[in-house]
Amino acid sequence: MDRFRRMEIFNAVVEAGQFTRAAASLNLSKSAVSHAVTDLEKFLGLQLLTRSNRSLQLTEAGESYYEQSVRILSDLSELESVTRKSDKAVSGRIRLSAPMTYACNELAPIIAQFMDDNPSVKVELVLTETTLDLVEDGIDLAVRVGNLKDSRLISRKITTMSHIICASPDFLKRYGPLNGLDDLNRVNCLKFKYTPIWNLIRMGRDYKFTPKGRLVSNSGEGLREFAIAGQGVTFLPQFLAGPALSQGRLVRVLPDYAGRNLDVSIVRPPGRHFPLRVRRLSDLIAESI
Repeated sequence: MDRFRRMEIFNAVVEAGQFTRAAASLNLSKSAVSHAVTDLEKFLGLQLLTRSNRSLQLTEAGESYYEQSVRILSDLSELESVTRKSDKAVSGRIRLSAPMTYACNELAPIIAQFMDDNPSVKVELVLTETTLDLVEDGIDLAVRVGNLKDSRLISRKITTMSHIICASPDFLKRYGPLNGLDDLNRVNCLKFKYTPIWNLIRMGRDYKFTPKGRLVSNSGEGLREFAIAGQGVTFLPQFLAGPALSQGRLVRVLPDYAGRNLDVSIVRPPGRHFPLRVRRLSDLIAESI
C-alpha cells in the first residue's frame, strides 16, 4: 500500500473517530484499516494514535502528522484535478446539508446552475432542520441559519435573514386589527415546530412572544399556505413571505415588530481538505446570495 493511501486511511480514522466507521466510509474491512494505520506508524517509527475500547486519541506526533497530511492531500487532489482535466472541469460527489425551506426557496436555482456548469459533479442534498455532525454524517458543505454553536467548523457568513409577522387580509377582516403583542393572544397562531418562541425587536428593544394556536408544522411553506388561506397569524422568513406580500395575499401584522436578524453561513468540517468542486459550489452560493 502506497504512502498516500495510508495517509488517506489515517485521516479517515481521525475524522470518523473510530476504525469501524472509517472502514465503512472507505468501503474497506476494519482489519485492513487497522493494519494500514499500524503500517504507517511502523514506517514513521512513531505512535500516532492511542487506542482504547471506546475511543481513539491523537498523540502529539499524530496531531502534527494529521494537520500536514490534510494539506498535502488537498494540494494533491487539486493538482490532479487541474492536470487530469482542465481548470474548469471538476468531478466527484458533494454532500450538501441545508434547512429544507431555505434550500428549496433560495439554494435550488443556485445548485441547478452549478450542476449545469459542472456536469461531472454529483450533488447529494441532505435537507433537515436539525443540526448534523458534519464529520460523522459525511457532509462536505452545509448552509446554516442562526448562531453557530460548533466553533470548530470553518465558517463563512453570506447574508442575514429576518422574520416578519403576517396574515391574510381576509383573516384580519374577520378578527379585526391587531395593534399589539397582547392582541395575538386572542387569535390563532400558526407555529413553526423549531421556533416555539418568536424573538422580536421593536425600536431597539427585545421582546419574546410565545404563540398559541392549533396548528404546528415543520414546513415554512405549509405555514405560509395556511396563512394565505386565512387560518391564522404566522411568523415567516422575509424571503418566504415576500412574493405573497407583494401579491397582496399576505400583509404584515404589527409592522413595528420584526424578528432579530439571523446570520446565514456556509460551514465545512474542520481540518478536512477543500476539494475544488466543493470550493466552487461554496463560492457560487456566496456570490449568488
